[in-house]
Amino acid sequence: MKIRDRLRAFREKLRFQPKAIVEREDPLSPIKITKNMRRLERDFRPVAQFFNNLSALSSWHSVYMTACFFCLYMCTVWFSWTISSIVLLVILQLSINYLISKGWRIPRSIIPDMCEPGEHLKGTGVLHMVHLAFDSAHKTQELFGNMADTLEKIKNLCIWVRPEPTVKIYVGLWLVLLFSCVLPYQLLGLILGVSVGIKFFIIDLIFERFPKLRQRFNTPYNFWASLPTDLQLREPRNTWWSRWIATARARWSTARRSISNALLGARERRFLPQRSRFIGTLQKWRCRVRRR
Repeated sequence: MKIRDRLRAFREKLRFQPKAIVEREDPLSPIKITKNMRRLERDFRPVAQFFNNLSALSSWHSVYMTACFFCLYMCTVWFSWTISSIVLLVILQLSINYLISKGWRIPRSIIPDMCEPGEHLKGTGVLHMVHLAFDSAHKTQELFGNMADTLEKIKNLCIWVRPEPTVKIYVGLWLVLLFSCVLPYQLLGLILGVSVGIKFFIIDLIFERFPKLRQRFNTPYNFWASLPTDLQLREPRNTWWSRWIATARARWSTARRSISNALLGARERRFLPQRSRFIGTLQKWRCRVRRR
């Protein structure tokens, strides 16, 4: 009996008992929205600083620092120390964070003159808080819009909405699979690491100095810009109809011009001999009058 009672108790414990979920809705407050946006900006600041450091390295903001990083990166790729170097960088970052938490003043930026000063509250008035609320709402709108555009582009790329970019990705994945099956992983990692280093340290610098080359030869940027969003997919009908009307009007205008030019040419051919004869006789008569 005791074993049976224990089994029953254990079975009752395993049963799914849905809990009553009480959702607590907070009232809408511009002050709270502003505080949340400030929290988000404060917590996102290290990530933004990391990307700023990467952009400074790729643009050669400090030549000596970027040259040192380029040589170190190529050495780690050549000797297959990429994963070990990444782990070492994470350990160093955690150690620096520990020293900063203990009161050490260590600059977070590896590039000089790239540290961003902290933001301070300029005022606590009503107009200032309303301005901050509108600013936070605008930033939230831009953030959600960019996230939605990114997700829609990825979705449309995966579901073959426009086959041209998806075919490129499809063929590229088959080539990567073929090379990964044929080539050894050490050689494949070396090729990938060297290509990433050249792209990050050299090609990006050339594209930054020459924007026309970037618009023409920057394949990843052009590929990402060519991916459509859902809003852009709703427009093509109207844009296609307007383009068709514009091309039809242009063709009709060129046809009218060509027809009118042909008619004028025919008239000139028909009446030119008589006019030339009349002008020739008039000139002869003028010469005779002058001689007299």
